[in-house]
Amino acid sequence: MASEELLKQFMGLMRQEREQEKEEEERRREQEREEKLKRIEEKEEKLKREKEEEERRREQEKEEKLKRREEKEEKWAKMLSGIRVELRELAALDSKMGEINIALESEVDERRGEFKRLEDELARLKSNGGFVAGTASAVLKITPPTFDGQSSFGIYMRQFEAVSLNNGWGEAERAINLIVALRGPALDLLQTIPEQDQRSYVSLVSALELRFGDQHSRHVFQSQLKLRRQKMGESLQEFEADLKTLSDDIPQRSDRFHRSMGGSDFHRGYSECRGAEDIETDLLQHVKRGADSRARNRRGI
Repeated sequence: MASEELLKQFMGLMRQEREQEKEEEERRREQEREEKLKRIEEKEEKLKREKEEEERRREQEKEEKLKRREEKEEKWAKMLSGIRVELRELAALDSKMGEINIALESEVDERRGEFKRLEDELARLKSNGGFVAGTASAVLKITPPTFDGQSSFGIYMRQFEAVSLNNGWGEAERAINLIVALRGPALDLLQTIPEQDQRSYVSLVSALELRFGDQHSRHVFQSQLKLRRQKMGESLQEFEADLKTLSDDIPQRSDRFHRSMGGSDFHRGYSECRGAEDIETDLLQHVKRGADSRARNRRGI
């Protein structure tokens, strides 16, 4: 009886253990199933996030690509617009060049006709034995002399007017040829003359007259005359002749002015370079030579 009772207890314990093991196995499997489901959910969540990120990235790339495309299209549109403008300008320039070419061809034809006419006229004049009076001025042109401000402006203008008259120049041609003839300080004066005055012959002559005219030259020659001194080794006759040249160069001078300026400047320039004895000796020799010269003139020598 006791052994049966123990066997029953043992069998009961065995059943309990198997039931417990079975329950534990079910709990373990349930736990594994839950963990597996959890991992699956996490994986699905991760895949979902990655998919969303991928979609956002693709959408962003699509927007950037679209933006770049729009910018490129805008750039090309601007380039095409600029090309169209340039093409219109080139077309207008081509049209203008065509007009200019037509005008040039017409002018060339006119020049050729004029040149042919002049050749025929020259041949006719040569066949007649030379130029005929009244026709030489139509063929021969005189080049005006140059002016650098060192010579008399009044005398130069008389020469220039004579050349202008011979060449048949108008006011505009006179202004152009006068500018071309200027040299040195006279040419530098153009920088101070307004451009519109340079195209006017009267205004141009007035500006040159103010700077290089006789009034200005008189002050220059007077200053040179006052500052002239006898040089070492220069004879009395040479010194007197140079003073006379400077005095004669002064425009619009009177004989009284010549005597007063020439005499006083001669005495001042001579006496500052010589001693008293040298002055007396030179003056005596000068008076003696003057008397001999007047005596020879009376005898007709």
